[in-house]
Amino acid sequence: MRKSVYLAHPYGRRRGLSEAEIEANAIKSIEIERELMLKNWNVFNPLLWHFVHKDWPLSPDETVWGDLAMAWVDKCDALFYASSSEGTDREYYRARHLGKQIFFELDDVPTLEEK
Repeated sequence: MRKSVYLAHPYGRRRGLSEAEIEANAIKSIEIERELMLKNWNVFNPLLWHFVHKDWPLSPDETVWGDLAMAWVDKCDALFYASSSEGTDREYYRARHLGKQIFFELDDVPTLEEK
């Protein structure tokens, strides 16, 4: 089975970004996800939840989404830290505490052998 990587990318709702800026961040995270997939990693990208949350009046608050994301940090083999934000910094420190492999640049992520 392939190794898994958690994609820690800034979102922006807590920082008060507009919906357009938040969605742009989600799109940027997809670009990184594609690159990680080409390196044969199973990618967990919590910013895809943006499309679940968007236009959903009953959506849970940000704390619930953050807790869900953190549970996935625990499960993944590694973390890709795209850039700093309140959320990504928490994810980074959690991954570091757990001794996970952490990548900061796509060039540093090894291409895994296909299985």
